[in-house]
Amino acid sequence: MNQIKRIVLGTSLLTLLLAGCDETSKPVAREQFFTPEDNTNVQRQVMNRQASTGAAYDATLYDFHFDGGKLNSTGEAKVDRILANGGASKKIYIDMTGDTAAIESAVADYLVASGLTTDQFAVQKGANPGISAPAGAGLKGLDRQRDSGEASTDTAGVDK
Repeated sequence: MNQIKRIVLGTSLLTLLLAGCDETSKPVAREQFFTPEDNTNVQRQVMNRQASTGAAYDATLYDFHFDGGKLNSTGEAKVDRILANGGASKKIYIDMTGDTAAIESAVADYLVASGLTTDQFAVQKGANPGISAPAGAGLKGLDRQRDSGEASTDTAGVDK
């Protein structure tokens, strides 16, 4: 019995040594585990397209997009996403208080440096009027969501 254990143990060790010394095996490539950081994978392409579509729909720059009257990296990334969505004409809104003439000029300069001509874009102060909606449509179902089932009077102006 003791001799059988030695034979099994010796055979196991010999197998491990021979398998561990295999010089024909190559190291596993990094790309098998991690996707490349360029835009070749489908998930990244979809994400970039969705981000560009959202940025173009919003098309509004806020004070955190600027440092000292110039576009910062966040602002440049937002403008680049707006431009990546395509379309012949671009309108960018600057939703900030105070005098925004220098900021509007900085955005215009960035757009021109990106390859647009001045007739292909407009920079306008204020919020984008196309992204807001009245709350009445969302409040229509409020009464149905309440547990009491009684009609509410605090939704004035909403059709029931």
